[in-house]
Amino acid sequence: MNKVCIIGDIHFKAELSYSSSVSDGRRSEWEAVKRTIHKTAKECSAVVLMGDNLNSRNNPSAVLKEFIEFLKEFGDKPIHILVGNHERQGLTTALDFLDKVKYPGWHVYTDITGGVDIGDKIATFVPSVTPAILGVETKEEAADIISNLPKADIAFMHHAINGTSGTEFFNEIIVDKDKLKFGMTFGGHVHKAERLSDKVIITGSIMTAEIGEHKKSVWVWNGDDNSVEEVPLPVRGIHKIDWDENFEKNLEAIPQKSIVKCVIEDKKASITLIKDSLKGFDSALIIEQYPNERSKVDYGEKGLDLSVESLLKLYAKNKEISYKDLSEGFMLIK
Repeated sequence: MNKVCIIGDIHFKAELSYSSSVSDGRRSEWEAVKRTIHKTAKECSAVVLMGDNLNSRNNPSAVLKEFIEFLKEFGDKPIHILVGNHERQGLTTALDFLDKVKYPGWHVYTDITGGVDIGDKIATFVPSVTPAILGVETKEEAADIISNLPKADIAFMHHAINGTSGTEFFNEIIVDKDKLKFGMTFGGHVHKAERLSDKVIITGSIMTAEIGEHKKSVWVWNGDDNSVEEVPLPVRGIHKIDWDENFEKNLEAIPQKSIVKCVIEDKKASITLIKDSLKGFDSALIIEQYPNERSKVDYGEKGLDLSVESLLKLYAKNKEISYKDLSEGFMLIK
C-alpha cells in the first residue's frame, strides 16, 4: 500500500464559522468530517497535513487537546505536518509544542525539507516561509527559490501557486508552477480546491466558511501510478441568494442542509413569506439592503453569528479594507 492521505487547511479553533447560526454549533457536521478523514486514512500508509492546522498562533488548551486527539486517531501511521501562515510567528510557530509531545511518527516541518521518504517515494515539504527566513529581500526572490527546488517524486507546500483562482491579487510569495520539478505537487493555503493540471492540485480547506463554498474534500495520492482520488467531505454549503423574480426557482437548487444568506433590496418583498421559504434550511440569514438606507439584518430563529471571524469580516466590509490584512493583523496581536 503506497497511498498518502492529504488533508488541506483544517483551522482548528474554539468556534466554527457560522456555529452560532446552527442549533448544534456545527459540531455534528465537524465530527462527521473528522470521521470521514480518519476512515479515508485507514486505506493509506501515511498522512500529510497541508498547514494552517491551527487557526491562530496562540490557541486555547481545549483546541490543542482536540488537535492532539485528532492526530492520535490516525494510529501509528507516519504523519507529516506542514506549518502554515496562521501558525508561524517569525522563527517560532504554534506547532512547536509538538516537539515536547514526541509522539512516534509525527513529523513537523518548519523549514523547507527535501529527501523525505514516503513509502518508496521521495518527498519535499515546503511550509509557510518568508523571504527573511530564506535569506532574501523580496517575495519574488523567495518564490524563485521555492519554484527551483530539486526534483522529487512529490511535493507539499503551504504557498500560493500561480494559476490558482484569486492569487493574482495576493501580495505574497506565489510559486511558479511551470518551474516545479516534482512528479506531483499539492498546494495548501488557498481555501478553494482546484486541479491546476495533472501534476498540480490545490487541496483547499476542509470546512466551509465563506459564501460560495459548497463542497470540501480530502485527497488520496497513489504513489504506484501517480493517480489522485478526491474524497468528498460531509459539509454544509454556504449560499447567497437575492430576492427577485427567480427567488423560488433559485432556492430549489440549494440543498436543504445548507447555510443560506438572502439579500432583499425591494421593499415590496414579504419578509414573512421569505422566512417561511427559508425555514427548511439548516440556517438562514436575511439581509434587508434598501437604497439610501442602512442595512438591516435578521438572523432568523437559529441564532446569531457573533464569532470573531464574522465580526472581522463585517468590520472590514464596513470600513472597505482588506479582510485578509485585518485577520492577519488580529492574529499577530492575539
